[in-house]
Amino acid sequence: MKQIILASVSSRRREMFKLFGIKFQVADSGYEEILQKNLTHEQQVVFLALGKAKATAKKFPKAII
Repeated sequence: MKQIILASVSSRRREMFKLFGIKFQVADSGYEEILQKNLTHEQQVVFLALGKAKATAKKFPKAII
């Protein structure tokens, strides 16, 4: 089974994963969240989430992020 990495240090997200019984590891992406003024709120959320996921995937290339 592939390793699952939560690319967030959010305690709420950790709680959700545990609630669903998902075995995972937490990894701080190190991604610097810089808001993009030209994006809608929805686009901003996706932009930041992808940035964190891509940064974490470099550290864990065989894991599910």
